[in-house]
Amino acid sequence: MQQRRQKLLNRFMSSQAAIEKPIDIAIGRVEDAKLLAIIHQEAFPSGWSIAQMQESLASPHNYVVRHGDVGFVLFQLVGDECEIITIAVLPKFQGKGIAREMLIEVIGICTAMQVKKVFLEVSTKNTAAIHLYEKFTFTEYNRRNKYYADGSDAILLQLML
Repeated sequence: MQQRRQKLLNRFMSSQAAIEKPIDIAIGRVEDAKLLAIIHQEAFPSGWSIAQMQESLASPHNYVVRHGDVGFVLFQLVGDECEIITIAVLPKFQGKGIAREMLIEVIGICTAMQVKKVFLEVSTKNTAAIHLYEKFTFTEYNRRNKYYADGSDAILLQLML
């Protein structure tokens, strides 16, 4: 399993580089809520408010990987599992490998923390994200019918490390 993960990371690290911005790893800080909420609101039609972001960042189990001021991954580590709560990239920077780069970082953290399973949910309408997760060999394990406000289903995906 470890060799498969390393091969996967090597494959993605050698592909086209994303915009050169620093990646920061930090415990979710409430003071970052405004910036993260702005990114989330621009990335999604129903983006989170500052208050929603503050609430999520207040959890001691939640962490953030940021790509400068253009994108972030909010994830939760509990025991040997990681839930990717949200990945958001500003629209003008989407399609440039930023989400891929941040996901590599999160999976690396998970490996270091001896996480066995990474899971998330994604809208059936978010085809770019689904394609990205397929490249990382996430597999579908369930669906939630008409889960999102727009009536789309949620696909539940997992990656066993």
